[in-house]
Amino acid sequence: MSWKSKIASSLLICLLFLTLSGGVIASQGDRVIRPIYVITRPQSSAPDEYETLSYLTAMMTELGIDARLRVVPWEQQSDLVWFERDRWDIAGWQMTARPERLDPDEFIYNLFHSSTTVDGYNFIGYVNPKYDAIAEAQRVTVDPEERRELILKAQEILVEDAVYDFTVHPMISIVYNTDVFAEDSVVDMAGMG
Repeated sequence: MSWKSKIASSLLICLLFLTLSGGVIASQGDRVIRPIYVITRPQSSAPDEYETLSYLTAMMTELGIDARLRVVPWEQQSDLVWFERDRWDIAGWQMTARPERLDPDEFIYNLFHSSTTVDGYNFIGYVNPKYDAIAEAQRVTVDPEERRELILKAQEILVEDAVYDFTVHPMISIVYNTDVFAEDSVVDMAGMG
């Protein structure tokens, strides 16, 4: 699938999500859709994110949707995402590698559980009681294989619900000191980057 096809399918998923979640508000009678606000960092600091969202916004405009791209520095974008969740509909966002993200709970619970919608990582407001029950169960399941099955089930629900649509996966260089670490001891691992 070409990158343009991926963006086109992403656009359709975004529009479906916005419509189903109430993000697109139509007034009675004239069915006018309010503007859709897309936020991204500048091209100079995040070229892949900027280009993707510029293209996505242009495609929406071509379809007759009033989509508005707002280019803001990272600090301002972070404030918008965290503290002004009603001022944007689509955001370019990234998550960096941190040790706690090696455990799936960091994503399964913190990113998508409904208890984190108000002031946690679930800034898109995803709520699904069936998902919540599985996310809670994996936290208290000791058997690794049983927990793995719960995590896979949670991931299936997220895919079915199209909670996020990832369009860009940047390659990130991990820098290390060869005086301290042997070169063959540094390896890529799932969840990093």
